[in-house]
Amino acid sequence: MAPLAGIPIRDFDTAKGRLAPQVSPSQRREFARDVAGQVVAAAGGAGFDVVVVTGSDEVARWAEGLGVRSMPDPASGGLDAVSDLIAASAPSWCIIHGDLPLLTSADLSPIPALLEAGRAVAAPSRDGGTNVLAASGPVRMSYGPGSFPRHLAAIAHLRPVVRVSVGLCVEVDTYADLGSAARMAAGAWLSPFLS
Repeated sequence: MAPLAGIPIRDFDTAKGRLAPQVSPSQRREFARDVAGQVVAAAGGAGFDVVVVTGSDEVARWAEGLGVRSMPDPASGGLDAVSDLIAASAPSWCIIHGDLPLLTSADLSPIPALLEAGRAVAAPSRDGGTNVLAASGPVRMSYGPGSFPRHLAAIAHLRPVVRVSVGLCVEVDTYADLGSAARMAAGAWLSPFLS
């Protein structure tokens, strides 16, 4: 049975507000949707059973259009509650942030075998957050600033593997981030979003 990859996506309308004013609302919406599509494709290509966790009917329909099921996110509790829901939904699971524009299947493909071997996996963001977290069974979720060391401590008993790659680390939160990502070899597709 393939491990579950849960991708939390709140909505497309309010996503990436920090790209304003350089990127218009319609472009930010398109950017958020396209990046989420990249993440869904990467997870599916790596052998995961993919589910999008969202409170947005539009995002749920979008996921269905990609052939991916969706799951309603909890009414409260933020990313920790969403992550708890994903972890409780399958014996082995992986939480992948939906805003990793350079993510590929190759970045994720080692994870299912590591989970099958009883290991856990974590990938840090550039600022010390957690972009990917994977394990079997419950884990104490602790998202927010500086979450990576907290998550690493929470999975220490599972002999965690830390995965670092451009695709796993690069997020686009600001316009400067967008410019940097677009200049990378795998980021040429982002150039139309630059003004």
